[in-house]
Parts: sequence; C-alpha cells; structure tokens
Amino acid sequence: HVCLAKKTSRLTAIDLLTQKKQWMEQCKDIERTVKETCQNRSQELVSKWMKHWDMRLYEALEASYRRGLPMLRFHFADFSCSLIVDSGKICFDPDLATLKTNFSTRTKAFIDFPKSKFKGITDSNIFGKIKRTNADLANKSLREAEELISMLDILPRKYSNWLVLFSRDRGFPVSNDANTFMDFCESYNFIDKMQENLPSIPDCEFLENIKVSLTELRRQIRGEIDSFRDRLNKSLIKNFSAQVDEIKNYLVSSASVLTQSPSTLLELSESQKSWKEIVKKKEVYQGKAVDCRRKLDLIKEHLLVDTSDLSDRIAKVDDFQGELWTTLNLAISQFSDLIVHKKEFASKSIAKESDAFREKLSSFRKLWKSATSHIFNDLASDELEVISSNINSLSKDFSLLESEARLILETCHEFQIQAPDLEVVNVLKDEVKLVQQRSHHLLEYSLSLDELRNKKWTSFQSNLSDLDDFVYK
Repeated sequence: HVCLAKKTSRLTAIDLLTQKKQWMEQCKDIERTVKETCQNRSQELVSKWMKHWDMRLYEALEASYRRGLPMLRFHFADFSCSLIVDSGKICFDPDLATLKTNFSTRTKAFIDFPKSKFKGITDSNIFGKIKRTNADLANKSLREAEELISMLDILPRKYSNWLVLFSRDRGFPVSNDANTFMDFCESYNFIDKMQENLPSIPDCEFLENIKVSLTELRRQIRGEIDSFRDRLNKSLIKNFSAQVDEIKNYLVSSASVLTQSPSTLLELSESQKSWKEIVKKKEVYQGKAVDCRRKLDLIKEHLLVDTSDLSDRIAKVDDFQGELWTTLNLAISQFSDLIVHKKEFASKSIAKESDAFREKLSSFRKLWKSATSHIFNDLASDELEVISSNINSLSKDFSLLESEARLILETCHEFQIQAPDLEVVNVLKDEVKLVQQRSHHLLEYSLSLDELRNKKWTSFQSNLSDLDDFVYK
C-alpha cells in the first residue's frame, strides 16, 4: 500500500501533456503492482481496495488533465512548417488546411484522453467523467489553440512584398519590357534593393512555440533575384546592340535617299515627303544616340564583360560631328536647296499635268455619255449586259483618273503651289457611282423578266388553284 502511494504521488508529478509516455508507463506500473498484489486472493476481499486505487488514479489523472488543458496552445514543440512561393503566392508547406487539421487532431486527442484512452485498473467508466466535468475548461483551451494556429495567416502577408519578384504584371520594371536608359536604371535599382533586403529574411519565425522555417522561401527569392538580374543583363546588351543598329540604319538609309536626284514630278513629291520625315526623326535619333551612350555606362557598371567592341560600335553613331551625322546633315542641306530650285519645275510640271489631266477627263466624259445615253431605253437583256459591262470598265478607268487628280492636289500642297480647280472630278464621281448602281439593278430586273416570260402558263395554274383552295378554307 505504501509503495503504491509513492508511485501514485510520482504519477501526479509527471506532466501528462508533454510526458504522456512516461505517465502511461508509471500508470501501468501501478496497475501491475495492484494486480500482482491481488493475485490469488478473493475478489470480495480486494475489490474495494482496487477501486480505492482507481480513485487515486482518477485524482492523479484529473490533476494532470486540468494542469495540461491551459497549456495546450504552448504544446507540440515539434510542430513546424515552412513558407514557400507556389503559383505566385506565399503559402505553407504543408498547406495551412493540413496544419490546422493536424493541430486540431492532436489537441482533441489530449482532450478526449480520459474518455477514450484510459480505463484504469478495473476497466471502470468513471474516468470519462473527467472530460465532462472539465468541459468548459477544455473548450476554452481548444479555442485558444485553434486561434493560435489561425494566427499563422499573418506570416504570408508579412513577406508578401517579395511576391513582386515572381510576377510580371505588378507594375514594376521588368527586364523584358525595359527600353530606355531610365527603364533599365529603375530595373537595376529595384533588383539591387531586393538584393540588399534579402538578409532581412531570418532562418525561421516563431509564433509562440510553432516554428516556421523561412529557409526555402529565402532560397527561392535569391534564385529569382539572380534570374531577374541575368535576364536584365541580357536584355540590356540586346537592346543596346539593336538601338545602335537602328541609328546606323537611319543615318545610312536617310543619306542614301536624300542623295538621289528626282527627275519626275512624282519622284520629286515622294522625295520631299521622305525629306520631311527624315528631318522630323533626326532629333529623335540623336536622343537615342545619347541614350545608347548612357546604356553603355550601365553595361560597364553592372556587367563584368569586355566593352571595347561595344564602345567602337557606338562611337560611329553618337558622335554628332562624326562621318555619319556629317554626311546626313550635308544631304539634308543639299536636298533643301534642291527643293527650292525644283519648285519652279514643279509649278510648270503641275500646269502641264493639269492640262493633260483635263484632256483625259474630257475624253472620259465623252465615252461615259456615249455608254450611258441609251441605258434607260427599252432594251433587251443582252444589250443591257453589254452596256453594263462597258459602264463597269469605265468605272475602273475613272478610279485611275481619281488617283491622278489626288496626286496633283497632294503635290501642290507639298510645294505650296496654287492647286487647279478639279471639283468636277467629285461631281463626276457621284454620277458614276449612281449610274453604275442603277444599271446593275436594271439588268437584274430585265433578266428576271426574261425568266418569267419563259415560264409555261401551266406552272402558274397550279399555284392559282392552291391560292383558291386557301381562300376558300
């Protein structure tokens, strides 16, 4: 009896929550001692004594149970997880739903222990009473434990600012979209700042006793930083080379265009348009040349590469006193002088072109009048088909005359020359369109009429009979 009292006292001192295995071993030792003592003795003599020790175990279990319930939220020191980036989101591994389920299962296992896992010495049901009498305390402890695990939601939000690295639609400078010097500067400043802040991510976070590892998250972020920087470096080199080639092509092709000598009015008009476009773009390409020089400085700052070849390439396009720009400026100046001298030629050419155009227009009007004079007479279908075909052919000829008139007016505008009066073209355009539509409708009508004439009267009789039957009904 004294031995069992000491063992029961030691059982009370064992923490059921954190030392459940030791508690169960001590309890089984007590049960074994009781059963060995009662062996070969009358059940009537030992039953009360066995129940006595069941009550002592009840008291020990309740004491340990009540002591463990308030500490549930601080239990499970081995309960751990990791933060990772998956599908553009910061989440837990295992996921939060699994964590909550596991935590809840282990918590409820302790709360249900007196009823489901412990029967005492005599397989008594009295131990289930411990859970019932402490239900309020157990529910409170369960709510506190569940609130603690729910607080894990805070951590993904705490590190959500790093998600910008894993997305391409958050509004930050992205290497694939960078184009100007400022675009690349913003991209490099962004990635340098991310690199600088990376050590601020600790190895782990503790939410009371729950350990959340951040090692994998930090590894993923470091990898994305390195990947972003690599893409940015490649994009800068590619953009620099493409822009240098673009400037060079502009200089060479523009000088080539301006050195050609136009001989006709059409060539002169087109050359003047090209000259205006080249002059308009000149300042833009000079800005691009300056931008290229600044990009080369960025390459030297951020890339460990030999830039001598790049320096040689840009020297040909960013020196505004160099050969390529000097050649272009000279060509622009010479073409400007050419335009002044060619203006008189253009004026004479326009007068000559206008006279020739009026003659063509007069000939067209005669042909048009001849083709349309009999269209509304009572003609057979085959005659209408011939006239309609002639009208369509003349309509195409008129389209060419329209283009010619438009070119004359555009040339006058380009050279600021008094334009001839060609309003008659617009009037004739409306007439051609209207007659063409009417001739088409007239031809359709005539063909339908011929088809109707060729039908036999008997085919109409059956239809009339059907109509009579319908009216009668």
